[in-house]
Amino acid sequence: MQQRPYSDPDATWGHRSAVSTRAAGSFYGYKLHQVVCAITGLPLAWRVETAKDSESTFAMPLLDTVKARGFRPEVAIMDMGYDHEAIYADCEQRDCHPIIPLRQTPAVKAGKHLPPVCEHGEWTFAGAETKRRAAKWRCPSGECSPASRWIGASRLHTLIPRGRPAGRSSTGCAARSSGRTADSRTSGRCCPCGSGGSSGFGCTPT
Repeated sequence: MQQRPYSDPDATWGHRSAVSTRAAGSFYGYKLHQVVCAITGLPLAWRVETAKDSESTFAMPLLDTVKARGFRPEVAIMDMGYDHEAIYADCEQRDCHPIIPLRQTPAVKAGKHLPPVCEHGEWTFAGAETKRRAAKWRCPSGECSPASRWIGASRLHTLIPRGRPAGRSSTGCAARSSGRTADSRTSGRCCPCGSGGSSGFGCTPT
């Protein structure tokens, strides 16, 4: 079925996710893309684009704007729409660690994102080096040779491990929850009519 045009010739059709006050579905208009502080909930950078534009297209320009305004985002908490290899690499190049839920791609279904395993059990996270862009994993008993190994940062293996209580991962998980809530609250204030869409991510700046 062909979607009928509306009065604004510059607007386009797009899709928005479900929130507590509305269901997911198509809409005609514009989408607000923004970065909010995961601690305060305040917007740090934003732009308005037509509804059809993908959120991942504007992630790095927005992050660069945040840095240009004097902030140093250490962690970027994004939703699954940003789960693309280029996003992970571009964030790390900016010394900002991404936290993004994984899509069920073939690699994820095959378990390639899981920690290394040996006869002694699942290896444990032993820290990460930003300059090296790699995380260290260690044999749980220390009996393997070598007893530890470095795994380079990627979509499947981030420097803040998913679901891990060790190291900085606990900080990242807490920030992720705060970031999405803050993004939703800010979107509600910027688009009170609810006729547009919003997309964004939270970050923990210093």
